[in-house]
Amino acid sequence: MSNDDDTRESGENPTVDAAVDGETTAESEPLTDANAPRPSRARQALTYAAIALSVALVLGSIVGAKADQIGAMIEDGENFELPPVAITQAIATRRTWAATSEAVGSIVARRTVPLAAEVGGKVTRVGFESGDDVRRGQLLLTLDAALPRAELAQAEARLRLAELELSRVETLRARGARTDADFERAEADRDLAKAARDAAAAAVRMRVVKAPFAGRIGIRDVEPGQIVQAGTVVASLQTAEAPEVQFHVGEDEVAGLAPGLRVEVRASGHDAALTGTVRALDNAVREGSRSLRVRATLDVRPGRRTPVPGTYATVVLSRAQEREVLAIPETAVSYAAYGTSVFLIDDRDAEGSSRPLLVQQAFVRLGERRGDLVEVLDGVEDGARVAASGVFKLQDGFRVILDADADAADADAPEDED
Repeated sequence: MSNDDDTRESGENPTVDAAVDGETTAESEPLTDANAPRPSRARQALTYAAIALSVALVLGSIVGAKADQIGAMIEDGENFELPPVAITQAIATRRTWAATSEAVGSIVARRTVPLAAEVGGKVTRVGFESGDDVRRGQLLLTLDAALPRAELAQAEARLRLAELELSRVETLRARGARTDADFERAEADRDLAKAARDAAAAAVRMRVVKAPFAGRIGIRDVEPGQIVQAGTVVASLQTAEAPEVQFHVGEDEVAGLAPGLRVEVRASGHDAALTGTVRALDNAVREGSRSLRVRATLDVRPGRRTPVPGTYATVVLSRAQEREVLAIPETAVSYAAYGTSVFLIDDRDAEGSSRPLLVQQAFVRLGERRGDLVEVLDGVEDGARVAASGVFKLQDGFRVILDADADAADADAPEDED
């Protein structure tokens, strides 16, 4: 057996033994990153622990700084106070109002009529233009009446013949040549002929449209040569008199309602209110709406523009009775989904006019509105001071200061008429 075989059997490796002992042979490879010896696990754990400790220290310092900042902000927030809000004030006062009721109505002409032919036919003449002022009896529309006129001429001829026959029979009866029955038959024929003539004349008249009263024509919807059906509206005619307002009141408000009561009317398109007087009441309450129809004439000075009929109108009906109400400006009311409220000014702790005051929110129940004022039914006492402007900026417990300039302007302004 050779020496090499002895070495294999003994398990010895000269090359490995030389590397372990630190000896380098010509055949051994140089050390690189790939085959360099790795640090021990204990040393790696110490490195990771040092990194984690550094990160913890950095995070701890950041958290501490932020905590100090948040604490300072909380302390500042607790000590922070909003600046006082500048408002104007109003006093809740007792006023005497005439008993009124409000209704919705519309402006109507005193008399209006749609113009239409009673029968159909071809239009031969139109005697008006859109917007014309017409007089009573003026010819407005003519339809083709050739056939009715021919029938009228035929009926008139038959009437003349019947009258001649009646005269002849009457003469012969006086001589005894005809009987009373012959005379009665001739008289009936004459009456039938006369009725036929009247019917033919009416057919001719039905093809003519005349103005039933003086007034103003609207926009016409017909032209010569047009074929119209019976009842086709070709225009509307309205009286030239001052318009009226028509409205409805509930059956529970009918008591005390009578002609002569005054009304105040606000019509769309008119800034100034109109006044008027109740002219007529319907004779029965409508079953469907349980309301009574009322008409009132409007007081319109000559030359003043009047509302166009059909305009929407709000009517305030004044009654003879009077009642006492507690009123505040409507600008003092705050409307919200959870309720209607006002802000009462609390000056019990005020030591001077320059010191901010506090406001307390009070929920109220409102009644009638009249002009810029509103009736308070519950929630405010007589003489209470309320915020009259800037209420949309207020909340319960807010501090406020009074705007003296605005209050002075309000004091110099004229009061609303009751």
